[in-house]
Amino acid sequence: MSYNPMNNGALFKNADKKTDNHPDYRGTIMVSPELAGKEVNIAAWLKESGPQSKKPGTKYMSLSVSEMRPATTQSATAAPANDLPFDDIPF
Repeated sequence: MSYNPMNNGALFKNADKKTDNHPDYRGTIMVSPELAGKEVNIAAWLKESGPQSKKPGTKYMSLSVSEMRPATTQSATAAPANDLPFDDIPF
């Protein structure tokens, strides 16, 4: 399976940051035409570049963009609110 860059991107620590107004991280993301101009979900994973990359061991955030989904109702497998195991929390 080949890598598809659509709706994926990465953020790297900004090595050129000189003032507090400069971003802490910079990067790019390729958004599909279907998602352009829409409010979307974004997710990030902390990763480290591998030995084959230009800068091995560089920590970065891998990003994914997805279409907003309507809120779902509580799943049938979720415990009812009164059955949650909070009775043993010491406060």
